[in-house]
Amino acid sequence: MNLKRIRQIIIAAICSFSLIGIAAAQKDMTSAPGTGTTGEDMKSAPGTTAAPGAITTAPGTNTPAEGYHSALAPTAAESGLIATGWRVSKLNKATIYNDANEKVGKIDDFIVTKDGSLTFAIVNLGRFLGYGNYLVAIPVNRFSQIVPKAILPGKTKADLEKLPRFEYKLILGK
Repeated sequence: MNLKRIRQIIIAAICSFSLIGIAAAQKDMTSAPGTGTTGEDMKSAPGTTAAPGAITTAPGTNTPAEGYHSALAPTAAESGLIATGWRVSKLNKATIYNDANEKVGKIDDFIVTKDGSLTFAIVNLGRFLGYGNYLVAIPVNRFSQIVPKAILPGKTKADLEKLPRFEYKLILGK
């Protein structure tokens, strides 16, 4: 046997033994440790309700009540938006052109507002006055298209260099 094969066997054995330990550690979680109370003692009193946003379970089971998972699933309208949307991982580092087909920058990142109503493209304009990268934030709705080619109509690199410099610490509070 070669050294590579021996290494693979050892790694597989270690992973298997660690999983056995996890499985053996599984125990009934229906009693509070060290209190002597049972699962029955820990149930809510009749007529009480769970706190808002709490995960409720179906009676007599440890599975979430009906509707819990469906509340997480996208609606039909949201599924349509997903199907026509863009993967951010595919948009990062995309070159941005203006309507005259001049290169004006590259998409460096995206920032989504807390309420999800607006997304900003963080655009890297490259070196500015000899000092590192110059980043600006541009609302995504200002692009005429992003796929298959990012186009920011009516703007030149000089126009974008007049925008305020974007700094992550200002947005993220760091």
